[in-house]
Amino acid sequence: MSNSFVYGLRKSVLPDKSTLIIYDDRIINSLQDEYSKFLEDLESKEYKLNYFNLGEESRSENLKLFVNSERLYQNLIIFPSKMKTLGKEVSAAEIIEFANEGGNIMVITSPDGLQDDVNIYLNQIGIYPSPRNYKTVDHFNFDSKLGSKTHDVLKLAKQNIKNELIVSEDVNELLYSGSSALLSNGQLLVPIVEAPSTSYTINKDGEFEAKSIWSSGTQSFFVVGLQSRNNARTVWLGSSDFLSDKFYQTNGKLINDIIDWCFQAKGVIKSTFVEHYHSNDKSNQEIYKITDDVVYDIGITEWNGEEWVPYIADDVQVELRMLDPYYRITLQPKSEINESQVYTTGSFKLPDQHGMFTFYTNYKRSGLSYIEDRKVVTVRHLANDEYQRSWEITNSWVYVASNVTVVVSWFIFVILFLFQK
Repeated sequence: MSNSFVYGLRKSVLPDKSTLIIYDDRIINSLQDEYSKFLEDLESKEYKLNYFNLGEESRSENLKLFVNSERLYQNLIIFPSKMKTLGKEVSAAEIIEFANEGGNIMVITSPDGLQDDVNIYLNQIGIYPSPRNYKTVDHFNFDSKLGSKTHDVLKLAKQNIKNELIVSEDVNELLYSGSSALLSNGQLLVPIVEAPSTSYTINKDGEFEAKSIWSSGTQSFFVVGLQSRNNARTVWLGSSDFLSDKFYQTNGKLINDIIDWCFQAKGVIKSTFVEHYHSNDKSNQEIYKITDDVVYDIGITEWNGEEWVPYIADDVQVELRMLDPYYRITLQPKSEINESQVYTTGSFKLPDQHGMFTFYTNYKRSGLSYIEDRKVVTVRHLANDEYQRSWEITNSWVYVASNVTVVVSWFIFVILFLFQK
């Protein structure tokens, strides 16, 4: 039985499922044998797999990601390689361009393989893997069967998982043997699996010295994601063994979560419509004027792996801004229309300021695709016949009363003067 039936079959929202797998048979003797379950899950999710072996020197020059500036694949999986580069036509700049054009990338490194081009790309996005031959060990959290002597096969618990939007709730234990990475403070990075506090990364071939420790504790990460502003995704894993058949029984659920998230079968949301209107008349298409009562609505939907369904949240906000925000309003659920959840501000008054305003929704949550929408509107000042009259202004009542009192007093005085003997 395929593992996809065990872990759940989710389909990518993207119509193009072409996937290129780059590997090196000098590190991985047989990709189909050592990673058969991983490849089965990819195939069961209907990804069209293409393989490229960097170990065949004669073919390395034929590796291409673009032809005539057109991206050849939607997804790219890069396994560790002993080669310093991926090929003459696949540089770090090409990998960056691949992501900029909307391609998704899964990068697997190991202590034995880290290409320069891949390392440069990872550094560009704020991920800094440990150097070659550096491996993470932990003398407290290790597997007694697989790593009893070297303590380099780590047992990870649920507390090491850092993003619940990506990782399923039933993932409780993981096995990990590989390198680690340090991260920049980039806001687009999505930490997924964190190193235990008792672990450290050191040169596996060198002598143990305190000064030779490359990183230690929870400053290190084992699995990291990145979501670009164009919603293209990258995932880095510091262990090729993590995906192998010998670890798959333990790691299979998380691996499927990573596949689904990286290739956009999970954590995908989008806005289906945005509208704003006068609160008393939705069909009124007149330009807004200051202090008008208006309503802002937005529909948001989520891909559940099979179909679009309403997205439920309590932290969707909209800003009404002119250079700086005048209002920041948390939206409330209103109704469901087809596959969308409609969120609304309810009725609110525009500020007493005319000019060009923007309804700005900027919904960015770690692990979810980004929603950013701008709607520019004109807010005019009052026309001459739209200003309040004096008796409608409460502060003017004392002056109006004074005028009326003077007029009435004058008439009384005149009458008394004329009819007095």
